[in-house]
Amino acid sequence: DQGSHEPLARVDRAAPGEADEVLYYHTDVNGAPEEMTDGGGNIVWEAGYQVWGNLTHEKETRPVQQNLRFQGQYLDRETGLHYNLYRFYDPDIG
Repeated sequence: DQGSHEPLARVDRAAPGEADEVLYYHTDVNGAPEEMTDGGGNIVWEAGYQVWGNLTHEKETRPVQQNLRFQGQYLDRETGLHYNLYRFYDPDIG
């Protein structure tokens, strides 16, 4: 969608001489990532959310850190807060 922050894919850079990897996002109706798959369709990351964006579960089938949350929000793993361009958001308090 035009003007949307809904993610489609990301490219993980490989070491020199190796191929880069493209990972694809699968989002819910609000644009929050629920799954990420590799080029073969294998799920490499999945998560579920509560109403205000707090994770109910997060699972990686291999080390792949995924910090995108609701559209336009980026998880700061050190603080547990979501940054959404203008302010930090705490999903525990909404």
